[in-house]
Amino acid sequence: MYQVITTTDDLLSYIEAIKHCKWLALDTEFIRERTYYPKLCLIQIAAHNNAGELQLACIDPLEIDDISALLTLLNNTNIIKVLHAAHQDLEIFNFLSGQVPQPIFDTQPAASVLGYGDHMGYARLMQHVLNVDLDKSQSRTNWAKRPLN
Repeated sequence: MYQVITTTDDLLSYIEAIKHCKWLALDTEFIRERTYYPKLCLIQIAAHNNAGELQLACIDPLEIDDISALLTLLNNTNIIKVLHAAHQDLEIFNFLSGQVPQPIFDTQPAASVLGYGDHMGYARLMQHVLNVDLDKSQSRTNWAKRPLN
C-alpha cells in the first residue's frame, strides 16, 4: 500500500520515517509543454523506514506548501537515489534546490551496460528483466490536474 502525501506535516512524518534508509527509489511526473522549466506535479518514492519496512509514497508538491525537507533528504549523500532515465528528474531537483542529488544509480544506463540496449524505457526493461507488464497508459496524463485519482 502507498501513502498519498498532501500536507507539509505528512511529508515531514514520512521523511522522519525514512531518513536513515540506505537507498530510495524515486520517479517524478511533471509537465513541460508551456514552460521552459518543468513544473513538478508528483513525486513517487519507495524507501525502507527505520524498522526496515518498505514505505511507498505519492507526494503532491502542488498541494504542499514547503518541500524543502524533501529536497534536503534528496541531497543527503548517505542515501543512494535510484532512478530510471534520471536526467529530467535531476534537472527538476537542481532547479528547485540548486543541487543535483548525489549519489544516484540510473537504471537506464545500467541496463545498457548489461546489454539491454541504449535508452530502454522502464516498462520495457521490467518486461525483459522481471517479466512484469507495467501499465503505462497514464504516461501522457495531465499531472497538474487535481484531484489525483
